[in-house]
Amino acid sequence: MNILTRIIDAISRRGGQLKAVIADRKDYVFVHALASDLEITVPLVLQPCWGSLTYDNLCSLYFESPLPATSIRILTQLHKIGNVR
Repeated sequence: MNILTRIIDAISRRGGQLKAVIADRKDYVFVHALASDLEITVPLVLQPCWGSLTYDNLCSLYFESPLPATSIRILTQLHKIGNVR
């Protein structure tokens, strides 16, 4: 069992979620392959990298090629909006 599989198992046991910040299509393809290869069953949160990819573009990538995970959320990085710290 590789380290990533062990981490995902630990996340699953604790009821957690896996988060990926996506900067471009290459990142999305990587996460897609990872989700497919590891058969991820934990909730997956995708966020566009601020300044690199828009929320709309990330949604478009998802609709072009949906991830095989069971629970997907696409969120903005709220702490980046409006310069709120």
